[in-house]
Amino acid sequence: MAAYAPLDLPASGKLPFTDYSRWRLRVSEDGDHTWHYLHTEEEAADWAQTDCDKYWLGIPLDLPALPKPTNALEAARNGYRFFKHLQTEDGHWPAEDGGPMFLIPGLVIGSYVTGMPFQLEERLEIIRYLFNHTNEDGGWGM
Repeated sequence: MAAYAPLDLPASGKLPFTDYSRWRLRVSEDGDHTWHYLHTEEEAADWAQTDCDKYWLGIPLDLPALPKPTNALEAARNGYRFFKHLQTEDGHWPAEDGGPMFLIPGLVIGSYVTGMPFQLEERLEIIRYLFNHTNEDGGWGM
């Protein structure tokens, strides 16, 4: 396996290491969720970013303001109005696994063993994730 080129990283992971407007979530017919980074303006123009993409990337959504609910039914309606924008074409709502820390080692080992290196943008965002979840003592344990 070829070695990775060194990266010039910021000292903090507070800001994105990649351009979040270029990430797209693809949901396959069998339910696989994969993120894709678009490298050119043409690719970005051909594959518009959805509200679902923006939501999971933390990009502000351009949605109308919802009225303040005065009862449970109005609150439920507001929830419906908001979450319908996050629904994918096949009808489900993608979710985040809040515990990827335990998944990263397997992902890295699997990448190495199979000879399938990460794209630069994937490497950068994995490193940023680790930066943002580092404990005060410099480790990642509980």
